[in-house]
Amino acid sequence: MLLLGSIFAKEIARDNSDMADGMRHLFDTTSVLHCHMFQEYASSSEAVPDDYDASMQDKMTDEEREWRQALAVGSQIDAVKVDAEFNLKMWAKAVISDITDTDDQGKRLFEITFENDSLKYRRVLWWHSPDIDRYETKT
Repeated sequence: MLLLGSIFAKEIARDNSDMADGMRHLFDTTSVLHCHMFQEYASSSEAVPDDYDASMQDKMTDEEREWRQALAVGSQIDAVKVDAEFNLKMWAKAVISDITDTDDQGKRLFEITFENDSLKYRRVLWWHSPDIDRYETKT
């Protein structure tokens, strides 16, 4: 796979270095782009995402932070649903079905189920995940 990426990057590099870098990252299975866009997401409620990034909190407005911290079990939200079978991501209406506080530092995990959908699409996300937004803002 990396070899294929290198071949594409060499051909593209002649005309566009930014495109060449993008292609290298696309085919590099350790890159953030590849991990975020192309790897299957765990759908089990037991799966804990390992991508906690405290700096995400600093990027939020006070209003955004307060809204997210006020979310509770039963809160309706918009969230990104992942269909690994068809390699698709889409915004959908969802409900927070469980909240786990992982420590005293405010690390909270949301278990999310999607309205009128199978539990196989259930996701577990950190409270600051960009895959969560206010209800009916993305759907």
